[in-house]
Amino acid sequence: MATIWSIIAFWILPIPLVLFTLLTLPLPRNMRRGLLIFTQRVFDVPVVGAFKLLHVMLWLTAVAFLGSARQAHMIKTAGQEAVWTTPNMEISHLSKRWRSERNLWMTAFAFCAWVFLAALYREASRRLDLEARLSEMERSDFTATETREPSVSREVTSKAAAAAAASRDRTPTAGSPNKTAATAAHPAAAELVGSAAGGSSPPGGIQMQELKKTA
Repeated sequence: MATIWSIIAFWILPIPLVLFTLLTLPLPRNMRRGLLIFTQRVFDVPVVGAFKLLHVMLWLTAVAFLGSARQAHMIKTAGQEAVWTTPNMEISHLSKRWRSERNLWMTAFAFCAWVFLAALYREASRRLDLEARLSEMERSDFTATETREPSVSREVTSKAAAAAAASRDRTPTAGSPNKTAATAAHPAAAELVGSAAGGSSPPGGIQMQELKKTA
C-alpha cells in the first residue's frame, strides 16, 4: 500500500503539475507549440494495448480516489462506535484517520490535475491554431490589398480618359453636324451667310421672296 501511495506522490502527481505550469507560462509561439507537442507525446505514450498514458492515469487516480474515500469513511465510522481504554489506542485511530483523509485529498488532487491538464492542453491547442489561422488571414489580406491597388489606379485612369473623350464629343466645333443640319434646313439663311462672307449683299426684294418661300 505504501508503494502505491509513493508512486502517486512522486510520479503520478508531479507530471501534470509540471506540464500545467509549463503550459501556462507566457512563452513565445514556437516554444508553446513545442510544449504542446511534448505534452501530446506524453499523453499518447502507449501503456496497455489501445490505452494511452492519459487514460491509464485518469483510471488509476479515479480508482485510488474511490478507494481512499471508502477507507476514510470506514475508519471514521469505526472511530464513532469504538470505546478507547487507553490514550494510545485513540492516538493510533486518529493517526489512521489522518492518513486516510490525507490520501483522499491527495488522490482527488491528482485526478483533478490530470483532468485540468487535458482540458488546458485542448484549449491551448485550439488557441494556437486560431492564432495561426488569424496570422495567415492577415498576410493574405495584406497581399490582396497590394495587388488590388495598381488595378484600381488603372481603372480610375481609364474612367478619366473616357470622361474626357465624352466631353470632347459633346463640344460643338466649326464644322459640327449641328451647324450643317441647321444650314441644310434653311437654305436662305445659308445663302445669306455665304453672301455675307463673300462681301456682297443680294437685293432686298429677292431676299424677302426667298425668305417667304422658305417659310
